[in-house]
Amino acid sequence: VAKVPELGQQAMRERLAGIRNQIHGRAFQFETDARNAKIGGDYNSGLELDRNTVSADPSQYNQLLANRLSLLQGLGLGAETTAKMAEATRHDMAKSAAEGMVSRSPETFLKRTGMAGGKTGKDGQPLPTDPAKAADAVQNDPVLRNLKPEVLTSLVERATMLSVTRKAALDAERERNARKAEANAERIGREQDRAWLIVSDRLRNGIPTDPSAPELRVLQGSPYAAEYQARIGETAARASV
Repeated sequence: VAKVPELGQQAMRERLAGIRNQIHGRAFQFETDARNAKIGGDYNSGLELDRNTVSADPSQYNQLLANRLSLLQGLGLGAETTAKMAEATRHDMAKSAAEGMVSRSPETFLKRTGMAGGKTGKDGQPLPTDPAKAADAVQNDPVLRNLKPEVLTSLVERATMLSVTRKAALDAERERNARKAEANAERIGREQDRAWLIVSDRLRNGIPTDPSAPELRVLQGSPYAAEYQARIGETAARASV
């Protein structure tokens, strides 16, 4: 290097200095990127836990969101990155909370969105609602206002489908129970008719019926029971004359 002219030595020194600065800059950037990736990964892991919590219990949304945003502000990720992550945090936690609401009570969710009190017509579609009132309902709701419009629309459609499906299932269950009750009443009626034929035939022929007889147990609570007691009373009265 000593044999290189002074001008060449200066150029070489400047070149080496530039290379060193470039290496230091890349190393610093790598370290910064690795640190931010680690912080972001840890943050997202905690966010996922919070999302699971608000999905199971939407009432914790406000507190957990405030805690999560406060933590984000202290990570030192820069204003632009922090703002983007804060927006994503609000939306993702709101989406999880809303999904929990839909699963738990689709009718309550629909009412919360201003969809005609969560009621649907015969076609299964939400009843007409005032768009302005619905917009106000969403804007004033701490969860719904943080949802993207397309996500809110999807959740409303899902809630409507669940509401209609559950209502149809309940109606079908009530109908099945009604048919079972009717069939059971008819069966009991037939059994009572048969028991009365047996007991009344004995009465006509003066044959007593044992009080513990199964026919009398079948007649309990039926109009035949009162008739049987009246007939027994008449028989006893005639016998005492």
